[in-house]
Amino acid sequence: GRSLEPLFVYDVVNHGVALQLTEAEARMLEDVRGIASIEPDYVHEPLTDAGPTWIKADALWNAPGGGYRGEGRIVAVIDTGINAAHNSFLPSSGGYTFTNPRGSFLGLCATNATAGCNSKLIGMYDMTTGEGDDEPNDGKDLSGHGTHVASTAAGNPLTAGPYSLSGVAPR
Repeated sequence: GRSLEPLFVYDVVNHGVALQLTEAEARMLEDVRGIASIEPDYVHEPLTDAGPTWIKADALWNAPGGGYRGEGRIVAVIDTGINAAHNSFLPSSGGYTFTNPRGSFLGLCATNATAGCNSKLIGMYDMTTGEGDDEPNDGKDLSGHGTHVASTAAGNPLTAGPYSLSGVAPR
């Protein structure tokens, strides 16, 4: 009894739409001819401060000879974008100052001085540019997921209340 406006239309690999429905509305649509399936989607927000310890990265960090924390490596994350202003991507952390191993910026960092890039965050691309994608096409993270994933992989060590957090390869 109401008009439905798709949140997203899937038309490349499979054909479908994303809709915001009540459970009762979804059940009503299950019997509509031409609808093959209805799948619920949930927002999951798992949080942890123990990731590096779980995969034993801290053992490498504290190894004889000074350890290794990703110095000089470039980590690429393909996700929903990145929040360049997040503390996980500041150009220095805990007395460590990052040096850009490429010597220059990449992608939107090279062409947009306001992207927020620095010697820690050296590149940003937007893979969803185009008409009708409902986002600003600037590589910035609107949902927070890409920022979370990038900070898990390579974020600076941070203290948040009683927790100490760090990416697996913070340097």
